[in-house]
Amino acid sequence: MQRTRPTSATVIAVLNLVFGALWLLCGLGSLGMQASGMQQKFANMGNINPGNNPQLAKQEEIRKEIMEFSQKAGARPSEYASHVQYVVLAILLIVSGIGLLKTAPWGRALALVYAALSILSNLALMLLVLLTDIPAVHEFADKLATQGQEAQMIANLMKVTAYLAVVLPLLSLIYPAIVAVLMLRPTVAAAFRGETPLPADATSTSEHIEEDDRWGRG
Repeated sequence: MQRTRPTSATVIAVLNLVFGALWLLCGLGSLGMQASGMQQKFANMGNINPGNNPQLAKQEEIRKEIMEFSQKAGARPSEYASHVQYVVLAILLIVSGIGLLKTAPWGRALALVYAALSILSNLALMLLVLLTDIPAVHEFADKLATQGQEAQMIANLMKVTAYLAVVLPLLSLIYPAIVAVLMLRPTVAAAFRGETPLPADATSTSEHIEEDDRWGRG
């Protein structure tokens, strides 16, 4: 039986393919850079103070401390887990998008699996950031702030930007929530089962006809 694909399922299928491809490239690129140590190579490039200027020397010392802290933070297992998470979710997006375009029941099922995993993993990431990452940044920033006015300004900026690590997973909850709501709609579920639900007005008319027949008014 030929299934009629709802418009909402078509839109989600296209978005899944687009977002999946982008997230897969970003996730693989981040994993590659982290595994190859490229970030550390960039951090150690060049000497920005060839004239041994005291002010520049202080700035270079602060920069090195910040880079060392960033490298330690990036080497945590949670960082690798975060990149792997995006790769897995990206693959689910791509495969489910293909299934949705084929109006295959497994495509809708995978879309729901993606939505559930994405929401749960992003909530877990937010909790991890609140419990470990932000306290670690604040502790480092407090130590950095003791090295002068310029270091204090940088420390305050670090404290503020640390909360972006919570905002991003929070925003990442929006799309999977939309996917879940649309995929759980009765009309979408019926379409992927191969059913053709009657429009609301047709159902209402049918009920009136049955009622008239019972009372002999047909």
